[in-house]
Amino acid sequence: MQPNVFANRYSILDRVSEDRLCTLYKALNQQQNQPVILKVFNESIKQKSLETLLLFKRELGNLSRYRHPNSVDIYEVGEDEGITYLVQEHMEGGFTLSSQIRYIKDIDTVVDIMLQVSAGLDSAHQQGILHRMINPGSIILFRTDHKITAKVTDFGVGLLTDLTYIRGEDEIIRTFGYLSPEATGILRKPVDERSDIYSLGILFYQLLTGELPYRAKEISTLIHQHIAQKPKPPTERNKAVPKVIEEMVLRLIAKDPLDRYQSLSGLMVDLKEYKKQRTEGQEVITFEIAKADRLKELTYTTRFIGRQRELKALQQLIDESTQERGGVCFVYGEPGVGKSRLLDELRGYIHSVGGLFIGGRSSQSEIKIPYEVFSEAINAYAEKAKRRSKKEQEELIIRIKENNFFIKF
Repeated sequence: MQPNVFANRYSILDRVSEDRLCTLYKALNQQQNQPVILKVFNESIKQKSLETLLLFKRELGNLSRYRHPNSVDIYEVGEDEGITYLVQEHMEGGFTLSSQIRYIKDIDTVVDIMLQVSAGLDSAHQQGILHRMINPGSIILFRTDHKITAKVTDFGVGLLTDLTYIRGEDEIIRTFGYLSPEATGILRKPVDERSDIYSLGILFYQLLTGELPYRAKEISTLIHQHIAQKPKPPTERNKAVPKVIEEMVLRLIAKDPLDRYQSLSGLMVDLKEYKKQRTEGQEVITFEIAKADRLKELTYTTRFIGRQRELKALQQLIDESTQERGGVCFVYGEPGVGKSRLLDELRGYIHSVGGLFIGGRSSQSEIKIPYEVFSEAINAYAEKAKRRSKKEQEELIIRIKENNFFIKF
């Protein structure tokens, strides 16, 4: 590699920014004499699994074959001398939504931005590509002739971000403040387009009210709020928010993916209807939302039905354990009757009372090391402890010592 030349064709002109994940350069494609943004990823991404890295390259490679006016163009994703890089369009005069969010007050402007972001994101969803890290920093705005154009950027960043290394209040809020309940890994539910839709809803809420629906300094507290806490309706924080817009926002940020908009095309139909009635001069805008909404693909995910009595009994046992009346409960039954699903439904409740769900898995059809299921549970506990703040980790260690969980050989 020549000095200041990357991949034998990108001449580096200037370093734009740097973070834990990558370094951004302004560069020139020498073959096409075209200015570009070159994103060079750090060695830390090699800690990710081969499956994750291949998925990243495949998704971004697919995205590079499509163009949308509300999405930053990807030109190339590749590897040079073992270093992963991404090349995207260079845009003069753009600024992140995070730098302007406090100045955007007009609701019609907010609706227009959300409509554009939804269009860019929906285009990616139609190619089977998730964003996974929607926040104000992933939206670029441009002002031209008194009009704001919005573009979505940072596709793939969520795949490569190691959540266990998130530290500092700003970084915690920037990441976990917008993350869907299922994307945290606490709930055993699939992460699909509806996870992006949730994050978009959090951003919509923030633009309308000037505040996030959930805010905390600790990761565990923030995750708990997303999973268990009911958000204040936007109108309680900004009375100027129309009721129909509030209905859209609350649907976007529903806890259960099945209760959200199932596609961004459904949201865009509603936003366009709102704009239409505004243009027609309607004083009070009202219509039934989500009429055009439908699930893009069959997910085989169903609501929890028929085991409410058993779930309530388990929740009661959890409540007793929080009062230092712990015990052991055996859930048994024939294969396929719903034991795993029942326990998965318990995850959210355990987290809502300040607990931590850990588990291991054993099967008659698998040959395992004796007691390996307990080893898996302990490893799961350690992994979840890594996500907590230093103060919370110290408290966990004290609690373990107090309960004589250390075994000396």
